[in-house]
Amino acid sequence: MLKTETPALDHAQLDQYPTTELVNALVDDQLNAVNAVRAAAPRLAAAV
Repeated sequence: MLKTETPALDHAQLDQYPTTELVNALVDDQLNAVNAVRAAAPRLAAAV
């Protein structure tokens, strides 16, 4: 199984979350991705 297909331990019961909690979890995970890209911005810019 690819790492991207492995369930996140933080959200092992994702399918049982109430709708608002599910949306918040998905948004929070996207914010984590944005923050990772922002942190890498100088290296990304140097590579362009």
